[in-house]
Amino acid sequence: MAASTNLDQIGVQRIDVPDFNGGINTATPPTEIQDNEFQDSLNYEFDNNGNLSTRRGVTELFSTTFGRITSLHYFSADSGEVGILFTEGTKLRIVQTNGTGHTDLTGGLTLPNDKFWQWVTFGGLAIGVNKATSGDNPVKVSTAPTAAALGGSPPKGKYITTWNNRVWIASASTPNQLKASALGLPEDWTATGAAGAITLDIEPNDGDLITGLFSTRETLYVFKRKRIFAITASALPNTDPNNLRVDVYARNIGCASPYSIQEVVDDVLFLSDQGIASLSLVATAEDFRTAFYSRNVAELERFPKTTEEIPSFLFDTAAQYWISLPSSVAPTAKPDVYVLDYLKLNEQLIRWTRFDGLVAGTAFSSFPSASSGKVYLIGADSNGAGAYKIYTYKPRDTTATFSDNGVAYNKLWISKSFNAGVQLINKFWHRWGMSLNLLSASAGIIIGYKFNGDANRGDSYSLGLTGTATATIWAAGVWAPGVWGTTFSGLVDIVRDTKSNQFGREAQDITFTLQNAQNGEGFTLQDFELYYAPLNERRVSGV
Repeated sequence: MAASTNLDQIGVQRIDVPDFNGGINTATPPTEIQDNEFQDSLNYEFDNNGNLSTRRGVTELFSTTFGRITSLHYFSADSGEVGILFTEGTKLRIVQTNGTGHTDLTGGLTLPNDKFWQWVTFGGLAIGVNKATSGDNPVKVSTAPTAAALGGSPPKGKYITTWNNRVWIASASTPNQLKASALGLPEDWTATGAAGAITLDIEPNDGDLITGLFSTRETLYVFKRKRIFAITASALPNTDPNNLRVDVYARNIGCASPYSIQEVVDDVLFLSDQGIASLSLVATAEDFRTAFYSRNVAELERFPKTTEEIPSFLFDTAAQYWISLPSSVAPTAKPDVYVLDYLKLNEQLIRWTRFDGLVAGTAFSSFPSASSGKVYLIGADSNGAGAYKIYTYKPRDTTATFSDNGVAYNKLWISKSFNAGVQLINKFWHRWGMSLNLLSASAGIIIGYKFNGDANRGDSYSLGLTGTATATIWAAGVWAPGVWGTTFSGLVDIVRDTKSNQFGREAQDITFTLQNAQNGEGFTLQDFELYYAPLNERRVSGV
């Protein structure tokens, strides 16, 4: 006998999701995650209120295409801005921040093909290493700008950083050896004495290899795949090689990609074999799992760490740490960026979303703009066929479009599987509601649902939404519309009953999706509600 659906008799209850601060959680079964967590969020980012807002798009810096872009470095010196250095194939190039003046600096240099580089700026030079054990490595670029091999007999470099007024290089030919230049002299690698060059062997016979470097004011961290070492000064002056000591900082954890290491607030994040780890927590956490900021994102733990060429960048104006997975290792088999929003880390809120499209780059940098603040640079495949361009990106820029240089990108949200906390009892799923704020004049969205995780058991709604025209609330001469809202009200509340069709409206759980794939359309998901009634045990089926 069919279960009664008289709502007065069965008692409708409500699930309210006022924010989405929980972020992606794929490490827990979808019926067991928190209501404000979700299974996926593609091309949405968090706003300051915990809502999910469509990310903005990118714009090409200039139209020329290249091979895979393997590094980007904004070079400025005391004399002023020099330009954006970038590498592709066997070439070293420069372009100005306005997209003009593209020049090939390679000249007679012999450079490796299609290898990631690392760069520092020191002593008026941009210095890059490229992992090659032959040819020109390291390379310097002067303010002229001209490129040449770095002088002074430096080691072939794999990784590079600066610390205590020296350039430090992890050797490409002697993988567990560090060398430092003479004090203040990036092209002197042979001088001796307290201000001379330094050579340190970091446990060369331990069966592990150096995989990255990172420096803070007091410490130079040396990452291996399975351990982390800390170089500090045991006495003053801290620049004297005789006062340096090397200690094991953390055991049983190391770094899988040198390009993943970024300083975030008062911490350092890096990709380990177990996921994105916190340098401050790996040495102190009583529960080892709490040392990983990616503990809710199973994909970041499980994807194969078979390449170290996994770039990351800090988009500090949006409080975001990005790690960009290439298609060779990404779970989706196409470039993906996982985005950690660290705005509320001090409130113990660790929130992840995911981006794809032209923001999923192979190299990142940034430069200051007098007219528009900080501008970020992304080197990405423009057509999926290896034609790379450099793009500019300004997160949360209200004047930017929802288009990747004219190309649409998909926006997708997948909710938790709501079961009202009781999985083995059927519920009558009555009605759902959603609050959106349109960020474009209109948006076409598809809202779908499925019962019990079965994609063949559910339905969808296709909705064309349009904002309501209003007068500008602030005088244009005083406040810019891009700062104080648009000339329309985009608030839209959607309430619908689940459909009465061949699948019925009874199930143990229900999962929702929100999708938009139109070019130039954006919105914010602000609230979600779900109305249901639990059915008594006699009405349970399939248990």
